[in-house]
Formats: sequence, C-alpha cells, structure tokens
Amino acid sequence: MKTKEIIWFFTTIAMVTIINFYFLGLDSLDANATLDINIHDTYFVISSINFFVLFAVLLFFLVYTIRMIVFKYENITINSIAILSNIALSIVCIYVMCIISLFGKGENHISEANDPVGDAMHVLFCMLLIFQILLLLFLAYSGFRTGITHNKKRGL
Repeated sequence: MKTKEIIWFFTTIAMVTIINFYFLGLDSLDANATLDINIHDTYFVISSINFFVLFAVLLFFLVYTIRMIVFKYENITINSIAILSNIALSIVCIYVMCIISLFGKGENHISEANDPVGDAMHVLFCMLLIFQILLLLFLAYSGFRTGITHNKKRGL
C-alpha cells in the first residue's frame, strides 16, 4: 500500500470515530454502552457498537466508491477496499432486512389488512431489497473492471 492510501485509510477511520463520538458521545465504544430510541410507544435499546459499525461501513463505502470512480478503476488498492466495503454494506443490509422482517409480527396485531406498521415495514423491506440488488450489481461491475485493470497491468 502506498503512503497516500495509508493516509486516506486512517483519515477515514478518524472520520468514522469523530462522527461516532459526535452522535453517540464519548462512552459509545464501551462494551456496555447502549443507544435508547423511543418510537411512538415502543422503546428500543440497541448496542452502540452496532451504530459504530454502520457508520464505518457507510463511510468507507462512500469514500472509496467515490475514489474508485474518480480514479476510473485504475488503482487496485482503492478498488479492493471499495469492493470489501461493498460486501460489508451488503452484509449490514441483510442484517437490517432480517430485523425488519421480524418487526411487527407479534401476537397483538389486530388484523393483517389494517396494519399500517406492517405495511410500512414491507415497503422499507422492498426498498432495502432493491438497494441490495443494486449493490450486488455494482459489486459485480466493480470486480469486472478491477479484473480488467489488473490484467492490463500484468500484461495479459
């Protein structure tokens, strides 16, 4: 890895840490730290480390995807980090889709026909599914372009 790429990598990690501390506070990296979210009459308690991972994956994906496009897929190090962040974002997306699919399927629902929460969760699930498909298509295209670049540099 070149010095410039190491600087970009650690700058991105620093940005993730600063954003995490700004939104979640200084004790957010503690193993027992939680984030409390109150939505309507439901109280969610979520581990803060989950949001740290989400911020990290999103920021790495955005930074390195933009850099990969700006450099026109010519830098294999940038391409590799962008592809890995795309895979990580796909995994996070699958995790969120699993949670959404479980949301609202309790015993206390009145009926499936008049369930606005279930309808909203279904729409959100479909949007995430479309986003997941686009991510995987972009992953395939990025891998293809990286392979072409790698073969050009090797003289094949």
